[in-house]
Amino acid sequence: MSILMSLRNLSSVRAFNVILKLLWFVCIYGAVDFIIRTPRRFGLLHEKPPVNLEWVLSSFMTNLLGLLIYFWILYHLERLMRKIRKGNPFDPLNPVLIREVAYGVIAMAIVLAAYYCLNNIFRIRTHFSWLALRSEITQLLWLALIAAGILVIAKVFEMGIKLQQDQNLTI
Repeated sequence: MSILMSLRNLSSVRAFNVILKLLWFVCIYGAVDFIIRTPRRFGLLHEKPPVNLEWVLSSFMTNLLGLLIYFWILYHLERLMRKIRKGNPFDPLNPVLIREVAYGVIAMAIVLAAYYCLNNIFRIRTHFSWLALRSEITQLLWLALIAAGILVIAKVFEMGIKLQQDQNLTI
């Protein structure tokens, strides 16, 4: 029974590792695409400057900041997966890494909120803008709930590590 459980755990670690590598690829591809194609998308390479330069610059800066936060989150997830692959899931550094991922999700929610606010301020409004704003607020709430869940998981890991250390000290 324990051999079957260890095989199941090993396959889930491998699956998560594949997903993490795929996310790295998508993030790097997105960064290259963002750097190469952004000036053309925003009309910065045309003879006439864009009509709404404030929106272009605010959108560019929030997207760039969001991309950096994605790299931050993936870096910490990669460090956590390295420790789990080495067979050390109860390393004292793991709750810190999980907490850093949660902080990255919170930072992403803040950047998205800034993007949505600046987008609504600088972009030309339509009669459907209230619907878009409502869906944007829903996305921010989901990110806040995900971050809270990750923080709870970090706390549970921290308590598990303390229990493991106490058990190691008992005779």
